[in-house]
Amino acid sequence: MTITEACHEATCRLEESPLIINSGHCFQWAAIVFDLISGSKIAGENVRGRGHTWIEYEGLCYDAESPEGVKDWQDLPFFRRINGRA
Repeated sequence: MTITEACHEATCRLEESPLIINSGHCFQWAAIVFDLISGSKIAGENVRGRGHTWIEYEGLCYDAESPEGVKDWQDLPFFRRINGRA
């Protein structure tokens, strides 16, 4: 299973849209991907009082809205919205 497939699998298991997952269920999503992908790492950050959890794997950051990965966690849609860059 690829990391992108694992991201989609986690989203399917939670039976919610990626936006809803990233609005309160991101840790559960990350835990599923972590269990599916050996060598992945759960990461998180708080910005402006809002926390988010994602997966880091082979130099990219993944969350429910970014199953293809981004290089910088600040480019995840969750943080882009908070920082007004969405």
